[in-house]
Amino acid sequence: MKAFWVIVVAGIAGAGVWVYQARVAEKSAAAAAETARAEAERAADVAKALATAPPPATPPVAPVPSSPATAPAPKDEGPKPDPAATIDPINRHAAGGIDLDRALGTEGATSEADLRELIYTVAPGDTLATITQKFYGDPSIWQRLGHYNAAELRATGYLIAGMKLRIPPREILMSPQYEKPPAAADVASSAGKDAVPPVGKNAPAEVALVSEGEALVVVKEDGTRLIDGRFTMKGEGTPEKPYEVTWEYLVSAMEVYDPGQGKKKLPGRIAMLDGKRLRITGYVAFPLYVDEPRELLSMLNQWDGCCIGIPPTPYDAIEVHLSRPVPTADRVATYGTVEGTFSVKPYLVGEWLVGLYMMEDAALTVRGPGYGT
Repeated sequence: MKAFWVIVVAGIAGAGVWVYQARVAEKSAAAAAETARAEAERAADVAKALATAPPPATPPVAPVPSSPATAPAPKDEGPKPDPAATIDPINRHAAGGIDLDRALGTEGATSEADLRELIYTVAPGDTLATITQKFYGDPSIWQRLGHYNAAELRATGYLIAGMKLRIPPREILMSPQYEKPPAAADVASSAGKDAVPPVGKNAPAEVALVSEGEALVVVKEDGTRLIDGRFTMKGEGTPEKPYEVTWEYLVSAMEVYDPGQGKKKLPGRIAMLDGKRLRITGYVAFPLYVDEPRELLSMLNQWDGCCIGIPPTPYDAIEVHLSRPVPTADRVATYGTVEGTFSVKPYLVGEWLVGLYMMEDAALTVRGPGYGT
């Protein structure tokens, strides 16, 4: 009997479980059907919206300009010729390859005639040698350039900064008429005192040039020399006619020669004095405690070697070695003229200039109050 009720209860329980599972399955199917229906409706709405929306606007395209049908294609004319290659050789400096046409473009050429001659503005520190080096590649022909510019040099003295100097083609400068200083016989007798002298072999004797290193020396008719248009000097540098120079002349070396500042080239007007016989007047100082000295300093300014006066510089003092001792009577002299063989011998300690001028085989002539001069 118990077995019967166990079977009945198990059947009822199984039926309940089946019914419950059936209902769960029915609800799941209904939910799935509802979800499918909703998705179908959304898909239909999207399709309807796409079907009714206007098409997107197409961006405008800029028209491409077309070349005229008549425009000819550019032709390749090949490399253009170098204007410098077509310049007549007479218009070009042979040495250095300087094209006068182009050079004159920066110097103010005014006509085609200017192409045959360069007008150069002299710069500070220029010499004829540096200018001929610059334009011809040859500093040794500086004297020819001086002869070519004889009229300009006679009017202004020398190469004054800012003056105009004529630079001819080399072919012209090397012609025979500029080979040597003009002779007095070549002077035109009809030329007046104030007339502008002609250039070349007819230039007056007053502008005869003498080669003295890189200095420009103008020998005048009275025999005096005008050095670089600034300093007048008498004599010829010989024992019979020694040069007579001024302290201003010697001191001018400091304008361009200063080893401490990297300026190590002596000016030509100073270098030309080396080895020449020279005479100069100035203050003198003897070594202390020497009764009959054979050495002295010749100076621009007075200095007693200790406390009185202005100590000299290498540019305004000469170390003098006498040929004979100074007499005791002249030992107290402070002023006089020395004459001897001049030397330009820079003495450097490092880059510091200590001495510059010396004089050998010299003689002293004492001057001043009490000496009759």
